[in-house]
Amino acid sequence: MANVLEGRLPQQLDCSNLAKEWPKWKQQFHIYMIANNKNAEPEQNKIATFLWLIGERGVQIYNTLFPNNGDVESMFGVPAAAAAVAAPAGQAPAAPGAEDNDPQPPARSLVEVITAFDGYCLPRKNVAMEAFKFNMIVQKEKQSFADFETALRTQLGYCEFECLTCHSSYADRMLRDRIIIGVQDKKLQLKLLDGKDEPLARIVETCKIFEAAAENKQLLDRRTPQTEINKVAEQASQGENEVAAVKGGPMCFNCGQPYNGRHRRYCPANNVNCDSCGRRGHFMKFCRASKSSSNNRSSGSTEQGNSHRAAGNQRSNIHRAAAASSSQDQRAVNTTVQSVNWADAE
Repeated sequence: MANVLEGRLPQQLDCSNLAKEWPKWKQQFHIYMIANNKNAEPEQNKIATFLWLIGERGVQIYNTLFPNNGDVESMFGVPAAAAAVAAPAGQAPAAPGAEDNDPQPPARSLVEVITAFDGYCLPRKNVAMEAFKFNMIVQKEKQSFADFETALRTQLGYCEFECLTCHSSYADRMLRDRIIIGVQDKKLQLKLLDGKDEPLARIVETCKIFEAAAENKQLLDRRTPQTEINKVAEQASQGENEVAAVKGGPMCFNCGQPYNGRHRRYCPANNVNCDSCGRRGHFMKFCRASKSSSNNRSSGSTEQGNSHRAAGNQRSNIHRAAAASSSQDQRAVNTTVQSVNWADAE
């Protein structure tokens, strides 16, 4: 019975960017071969499976790497004996003498094919450039530490951080330093630079703990107890009611506050004696007795003022009349004297 995993075949190789796509396809191919137990098959079968799955463009690359005329011997490099076994029915196998006289291509393995594809698809690495890219990686804003660490470890695989003399790796040291330099949070950075020479594992653990604590703090800061929410809403509603009462509602004549059905019982002026009239039940500011007496005093003062102004006007009229009369008498005397003088002259 066919294996159910054979239904999930790797996609054909995307040759638009071989340096990027070939490693991905190679990984999928190895997974497929192991999952379907095909690594135990003969090399010829494994190479045929490889060429069938890689697609037309991949077959063209294979023909470039391993020139052949399309027959089994030249394509897979199988010995003549295997080719005779694989010959179709009705076709005579190769003569024994021909095997000795004509050199046959050597047997080819799947490992050899994959190695040749690695050399064709993967350009020679520029270690200095890869190290430069590694040292330029910093944690972006709102990027989790896990994603930041993954980006560093991925690029670290291309850098070949090892001693040229003893060939010992110092990749962990470079990764630790890059984490400390590239973290986004400055408080965390100061904590990592506290003078202790911690190993990489401790640095990674500290970063994860710090990030989890920061996330928990943000969550707690955003939470507000429901009771406080209700209290704030109640205060806002009460304030709106008071504003509405001040704008258009009735006012208490004893204290000046907004008047409603419960206000008469809880009026703050109920037990207060007025400093103006001495009566209980209202503030002096809203004393109606003082307002009435004030109005009376104002009207009395107005009438008295009117009387004084009338008397003054009368006296002024008398003075003006007396002055006018005196002026008339003077003119009469002058006329008489003038008449007498004319008579004497005659």
